Amino acid sequence: MDPRGGLLKAELDLGNEEETDPLLEELKIDARRDALSLTDYEWIAESLELGGRLKEALRWFTIPLREVDPLDVDPAETVCLNGRYRVRRTLGMPMDAYDDVVADSVREGVRAQLEDR
Repeated sequence: MDPRGGLLKAELDLGNEEETDPLLEELKIDARRDALSLTDYEWIAESLELGGRLKEALRWFTIPLREVDPLDVDPAETVCLNGRYRVRRTLGMPMDAYDDVVADSVREGVRAQLEDR
């Protein structure tokens, strides 16, 4: 995990916008170079979400999905799908194909629990 994710969270928690924005720019450069892991994207996005920066959080949850066809996504393998879904619901955005994957996964989980009763 990239330690800058923890630094970003700390700066957001402290409200240090003058430190947060340059750090995000550094992380964007690494994202373009594919130098971040899925865990990094999730950590960055969740920190932004908790800091109230929802549109930026949505961007960071979405970056690792940019080359993934929604029909080929396995929700268990893509940690950013649930956060992306959560932020999109908070922003009042309409469902898209990635959101459908999460909703379908939740439905399947609930059905399996009902069958196990």
